[in-house]
Amino acid sequence: MTNSKERIPLFRIQNSVCHQKDKFWHNQCIVGGEPMCHVFAGQEPERYASHTRRLRLNGQSTSIRLENSFWQILDQIAMTEGVTTPVFISTLHSEVLQLRGEPSNFTSLLRCACLKFMEMSPDHHAASIAAE
Repeated sequence: MTNSKERIPLFRIQNSVCHQKDKFWHNQCIVGGEPMCHVFAGQEPERYASHTRRLRLNGQSTSIRLENSFWQILDQIAMTEGVTTPVFISTLHSEVLQLRGEPSNFTSLLRCACLKFMEMSPDHHAASIAAE
């Protein structure tokens, strides 16, 4: 069992040589037993396709463009909080205004909020324990 403060690497470098048409490399990143290109680059394009949603922030109509994966996480956060996604985003914006003033890049803040939510989720904790 590892120390709880010890980090388990997300991926490891495997020495290998690949000679495919128009491709050549000596090292390959391995993630969970799979080559990185299968794990990261092989994801469905729909996950990283962008989508724009219109909503109101402090009474002002605006639009926010995010990748579909982030919208799914924001929908999940809102559902967890028992509100709609626009209400959650508007509340978050209001709280940020009170704490720090107008954010310079609110969509980046939303993406980081999604990452924070994923870090805090029990599933994320269970996955890190399973990796030990």
